[in-house]
Amino acid sequence: MRFLADMGISPQTVKFLQELGHQATHLQQEGLARLNDAQVLAKACSEGCILITHDLDFGDLLAASVAPFPSVIIFRLRNMSPNQVNRYLQTILKK
Repeated sequence: MRFLADMGISPQTVKFLQELGHQATHLQQEGLARLNDAQVLAKACSEGCILITHDLDFGDLLAASVAPFPSVIIFRLRNMSPNQVNRYLQTILKK
């Protein structure tokens, strides 16, 4: 699978996904930290990536677009540490 991590997601999560054999990149790694949400969503769509974020705005943008892609995983955890996010991602990916 291909993943794009938004700015609120740790680069450690990108590394974790890469170690699992997935293609993953972080906006910061590509020098795109200042993209607005619509641009991030468009990038994920054009590259066929699943967007990983903690920003609730992406759910609204995706719903308003009526587009079937991209998929978005939104984490709203009390503990957003990379270990916690990675644990949940691993559970999601097993399904």
